[in-house]
Amino acid sequence: MDSSKELCWVVDTQRWAAAKGLAVSNVLLWKSPVELAYSGFKRGKGLMFWRDMFVRYYEEFFSAQIPFVSVFFDELVQNPIEKIQRLCDSIDMSYFPGKEEFWGKEHHHLFGSRGTRNQVELGHSAVLPTRFPEEFMVRIPELQEALDKDVRVRGIEMRLRLQEVSSATIKSPAVSPVGHRPWWYYPRRAKQKLRSYVPVLTVPEE
Repeated sequence: MDSSKELCWVVDTQRWAAAKGLAVSNVLLWKSPVELAYSGFKRGKGLMFWRDMFVRYYEEFFSAQIPFVSVFFDELVQNPIEKIQRLCDSIDMSYFPGKEEFWGKEHHHLFGSRGTRNQVELGHSAVLPTRFPEEFMVRIPELQEALDKDVRVRGIEMRLRLQEVSSATIKSPAVSPVGHRPWWYYPRRAKQKLRSYVPVLTVPEE
């Protein structure tokens, strides 16, 4: 399992797996625009600060034509047992009672989420449904008006919901299709390659 925000890596891994005859299940865990807006709001950012990153990431992922199933974060937090059962069914993974209790299993962290590490140390999940404060609640109508006019965001939401594991018809393929490298892949890979040859200079602190 890997949690990656680097789409070039996702594309390369998909192609490598297909060449080896391996099956890869791509799971998109996504948050609603309201949740994303609140994440910025409590940090003093604008209501739509998340929008361009959200659109760019999902439109680029979709353009790679990689099969996926999606899990809506709000529903996962509210009912983790049912959601994980449905996810396991959609990717042909066996489910057993307590599978959602990741904190009770052995972990070997190299990088990854600090939040996950903290929950493993606590011995329980610390993720709870979000309770919006009043000062954010009064801004939701303004946010919703902007979202209603945003065709690209609504299109992404619709596509994610169509691939939700809650649908009994959504299944991850048994063999990974190759997918393809979209136009954005090449300049980004070239930039990453260049960076690997150019050392990062740091200025020592006085």
